[in-house]
Amino acid sequence: MSEVKVNKLSPRSGTTVTLGDSGDTISIPSGVTFDASSGGLAGTLTTAAQPNITSVGTLTSFTSTGIDDNASSTAMTISSSGVVSIGTTSSSGGWSVKVAGSNAPLELARTAGDTVERSQLGMEREGTFVGQFKSDATNLWLEASTGALIINTGGGTERMRIDSSGNVGIGNTVASTINSANGTGNLVVGSGSGTEGITIYSGTTGEGTLQFADGTSGAATYVGQINYNHSSNFMSFGANASERMRIDSSGKVGINTTSPYGKFEVHSGGGGSNYSGSSAIKSGVTWGSEASSHTIDLFNYNENDNSSGMLLVHAKGDNNKCGTLMLLFTKKGGSGVGITTVSSRTDGMSTFSASTSGNTLTISTDSDCAICWQSYYGV
Repeated sequence: MSEVKVNKLSPRSGTTVTLGDSGDTISIPSGVTFDASSGGLAGTLTTAAQPNITSVGTLTSFTSTGIDDNASSTAMTISSSGVVSIGTTSSSGGWSVKVAGSNAPLELARTAGDTVERSQLGMEREGTFVGQFKSDATNLWLEASTGALIINTGGGTERMRIDSSGNVGIGNTVASTINSANGTGNLVVGSGSGTEGITIYSGTTGEGTLQFADGTSGAATYVGQINYNHSSNFMSFGANASERMRIDSSGKVGINTTSPYGKFEVHSGGGGSNYSGSSAIKSGVTWGSEASSHTIDLFNYNENDNSSGMLLVHAKGDNNKCGTLMLLFTKKGGSGVGITTVSSRTDGMSTFSASTSGNTLTISTDSDCAICWQSYYGV
């Protein structure tokens, strides 16, 4: 093998220079700088595949104006402190990736068609695995290894936490503590200070619903229910997969009825001839107009043609007039309502009595009196 020392090699343009042969070693002595900054080296630098490229000294930086991307600016920098910057020339530490453009993705990709292995971006601190972001062909995971998954906004303020037991806290860090105390802290909303709340935001013709389920199909998915109907503005409560109570748009409350007559009605069966309950309460507690005669139809305070019960009628008038009638009533088929006055108490009233005509009950009072009533009945 020959040895050739060259102080300066100045080939003409278009000249091919071959240095060495297979098996030769080309050495550049210490202190010699290979400088192509003036553009003296241009075109393509070709080399066989190199398994290792080693610097015997410190590689203070690595800068490229593009790695197979035709970029016109620095694509990647490795600083002397080991900070890796891709797409940016500055990083606060560790490594930084900046993706430019309005729709420029940053991707972790595996071989095309590989549906078994996952693409993963793992996080570790001082040698301890903390969590990872990973996906397979259809699913995406954000995983915390042993601690909590925390979401911050507004300059680092914690907003939501999913702890290692799966309890979710929104606006707090105490979901697990509350769950340990009462067993119902799987989701805790609020900071524990001031006014907090949850809002179900529905359309003007839609419904807002909270369902209670003990199964995954059929009625088991709504065995309990709290529902607000925005179209008719009523709230209903369900048990055993059926509506049991309703508050209508005027504030009337019905238990086992969807159309309460008075302010409060407790009903143990259906209407008409299908009524089969043992007792019920109806209430006409909205005061009527002042008059000397007041009519109450049977089906306002009762449910069907075959029943018996008690009716309380209250009256009030000018100058603190007041009175109460307690009536017992019976109704069988088409025979009309039969009544018995059990008790009558008045203060300042000259007239307060009851009479019937067919299915109608008439209450007579002083002309400046109004009435309301409650009924208790069964069949």
